[in-house]
Amino acid sequence: MGLETMGIRNRLRAGVAALALLAAGAAGASAEIAISANDNKAVLRNGVAGVAQNPAPDTISIIDLAARPPRVAAEIQVPTSVV
Repeated sequence: MGLETMGIRNRLRAGVAALALLAAGAAGASAEIAISANDNKAVLRNGVAGVAQNPAPDTISIIDLAARPPRVAAEIQVPTSVV
């Protein structure tokens, strides 16, 4: 297993652990959250899908829907894909 694969797995594990901690913290309370996977590799230009030249890292966002207006409570760098 290469170092790059190990790094991706470690980031994925860290993201899952963060989500578990977030869920555990809200276990006794009612929460309104949304989780968004943000694939920064795909772009849409004039209706044509393509690949970004130097994309930012992919992320997931935890969005607090109970806040007015809704706010991003956390953003974690993890590999994602819309495909």
